[in-house]
Amino acid sequence: MASVGERLRSLRRERRMSLASVASQVGISASFLSQVETGKVYPSVASLLSIANAFGVSLDDLFGRSAAEPIGRTTQESRALPQPVNDRLADLVIRAGDEQTIELETGVTWSRLSDGGGVLASSLLCTYEPGGRDTLDGRLKRHAAWEFGYLLEGRLALKLEFDVIELHAGDSFCFDSDRPHLFENVSDQVARGVWFVLHKQDAVVVDRDGLDRRAVSTQI
Repeated sequence: MASVGERLRSLRRERRMSLASVASQVGISASFLSQVETGKVYPSVASLLSIANAFGVSLDDLFGRSAAEPIGRTTQESRALPQPVNDRLADLVIRAGDEQTIELETGVTWSRLSDGGGVLASSLLCTYEPGGRDTLDGRLKRHAAWEFGYLLEGRLALKLEFDVIELHAGDSFCFDSDRPHLFENVSDQVARGVWFVLHKQDAVVVDRDGLDRRAVSTQI
């Protein structure tokens, strides 16, 4: 399984983008992006979301495509290959222990959940270690999506613009991710929940056939 850094490099090269151009769009240095690609450092949640937006992909692409659609192979070539049943069902069912995981430098872990192979939404199991938060410096982040979630265990502080909302196990939430926000575990216990990120219609999201999906409405 390719690392997050390797997948970021593959996506950047597929789009013929330089380190400097991506870094400029994201608001980070080219040297930092290079270190992310080589696995020397791990990005924050905010940086990872910004990089995904710069590439015009969903979070699912950062976890790696299915075996039926590997990076670097054209869609036509992939369709011409016979696909085992397990590969065809890979996006529908993710077995326990088979989920792909990204560990971020801020004490946050994302585990990919099944989303049926969709490109406009990402479902994640998010784990916040004690003291874990979305950004290293505590700055609020924003991205073009709607964010839904259900807290399974622990407590989290949701900082949404000027408000601070304390979330407990069993609480659910939904908000426009364009609003500056930050999740932080201010307790001494692990917090874990299921997140569903629905990308907005004006966000540049490219599906696995290379089609721009901005025209698809995601209004509820």
